[in-house]
Amino acid sequence: MKAGYAEMSHASIKSLSLSKKRKIRENPTQNVDAGSSAKRLRNATHSQSERTNISGIEDTRRCGKIISIHLTNFMCHSNLRIEFNRRVNFLVGRNGSGKSAILAALVLGLGCNAKVTNRSKSAKDFIKIGETTAKIEITIANDGPQPFDPDEYGDSITIVRTITTSSGYYAVRNSQGRIITKKFDDLQRILLYHNIQADNPVFVLNQDSAREFLKELEPSKNYQLFLKATQIDLITEKLDECLHLHKAHREELANTEKLSLSYSRTLMLYPKKCKYGLKLQYMEKDIAVHKGKLKELIAFDHLGLEEIHKKVDKYEGEVNELNKLINNKDEVNSILTQKIAESFENIKVKNNEYSDVNQSLRKIRCQIDEMIRKRSEIEMKIESLKKRKSRLEKHINDLKQHIEERSKSNQDDVDALRRQNEESLANYRKQCETSLMPLIENLKQELNMLMENKSQKDYN
Repeated sequence: MKAGYAEMSHASIKSLSLSKKRKIRENPTQNVDAGSSAKRLRNATHSQSERTNISGIEDTRRCGKIISIHLTNFMCHSNLRIEFNRRVNFLVGRNGSGKSAILAALVLGLGCNAKVTNRSKSAKDFIKIGETTAKIEITIANDGPQPFDPDEYGDSITIVRTITTSSGYYAVRNSQGRIITKKFDDLQRILLYHNIQADNPVFVLNQDSAREFLKELEPSKNYQLFLKATQIDLITEKLDECLHLHKAHREELANTEKLSLSYSRTLMLYPKKCKYGLKLQYMEKDIAVHKGKLKELIAFDHLGLEEIHKKVDKYEGEVNELNKLINNKDEVNSILTQKIAESFENIKVKNNEYSDVNQSLRKIRCQIDEMIRKRSEIEMKIESLKKRKSRLEKHINDLKQHIEERSKSNQDDVDALRRQNEESLANYRKQCETSLMPLIENLKQELNMLMENKSQKDYN
């Protein structure tokens, strides 16, 4: 890196939009009750009122802004602490003095892996030679409007990443230095709340990425950078996941509807079985009647007793079969009724999930349409700039041609004037030789005579 080259670390990071912050606050995993929400609202209002100090100058300290960084045994730095300025900070130094190491420490300390820095694939390679551990401590402000859980963290949050030769871990401290959590998910939630995207080239543009961007300027790579900077690639991935979930839910809903239809068809058969039950009741009445008649026949006629017994046995067998059908019917009816109720509940749940996914899909499509509109506007601006460039290039070529023509004509005039001056100079020389030379000779003779006269007078 040249001595005049400066790497800039902007210490102020924009806050997340209110809609995202509300969604994160409404997440049940944060366990924020109504009392703490009221306190947070009062703290946010109070801090917003204090953004303008006594002199009327706006206070630039706000949530998510990097206050300081402390490096221990990180690359070439044994013990370096930087307190950042309130606004813009420039890091200037000689080659190998560790300017890029500070940017790499910011990227690693804010939850990114080593590949994002374009320096190494493993975090242990950033440990200073001869040491076994390295530590990165980054303190961000939490005392502006919309702070993250101010009752727990206070007016600042310190993110500590410890790197060892075998592993590494994170720790998040509050303003009093007490460790609140060591979970990476909690760290990601804090960074998302403050809209800190260390892997986004718009937030942190390292030396290699800047050199590659300025050197190649390929439209495809610039477009990929645009997608990554605007998070359209992340939105596309989420949209693909939503589409896959949508298809899976549609298939599951279709299968559930098929099961519901089969259960409905099975349920439609039960009225017929109920008819059999009614028929059984009528047959029981007939059996009772036949039993009365049988008694009468036994009393009056013993000859047809065997035939009557056979009919009675036959009717009793039919009665037993119908009783079995009725008993099975009740069990099957209860089971199918339960399954149908469960199927309807599943259909309701799937419909709710489908409506939520469809709503999120509409939001994502609206965002994509907005991005496409912005992209078309940018392309139109680029096209107009290209046309303007071509017009300027044509105008420059015309000016160059005009200058060349004028220079040729001026050269001819200069040569003619030079010849005229040489001719006049030759004439002046001839005039001098013809008119002045005799006069000079006469003067020399007179001078000699005077000198001789003077010498004679001096001798006398």
